[in-house]
Amino acid sequence: MDANNGRAVASQPVIQDDGDITAWLNDGGDWVYGLHDYRATLFAYSLKERRIVKEVRELGFGHHCKESLIFGPDGRIWGVTRECVFAVDRLLERKERLADYEDRMLLPHSRFGFCAGPDGHLYFLNGPRLMRVNHE
Repeated sequence: MDANNGRAVASQPVIQDDGDITAWLNDGGDWVYGLHDYRATLFAYSLKERRIVKEVRELGFGHHCKESLIFGPDGRIWGVTRECVFAVDRLLERKERLADYEDRMLLPHSRFGFCAGPDGHLYFLNGPRLMRVNHE
């Protein structure tokens, strides 16, 4: 979208499949990372090539949450599912389950966000609880 007039600059389907892209993450370079919930696929979309250039299909970490990707303290892509916190390297070659937790959401689809606090820790909501990921 053009910030001056609201017109679309570019618009194209990224994945031709059921489901939604539930999270985007950009480090300012050529690749934008996305998470497709139906296939549990983490992918890298090249802005220059205008196509998906890498992907990890079927992550296998459980149901993904919306806006659940963030760059972790180690530089990898970290994410939250209804079961765990996970990490994937930026080249999308290695994935790791970092920590399991008990899901306390009454409406599982209502979990949003994964954010960094001023203390350097990562936070997310879990029902009436605020979860802090201790990475030390």
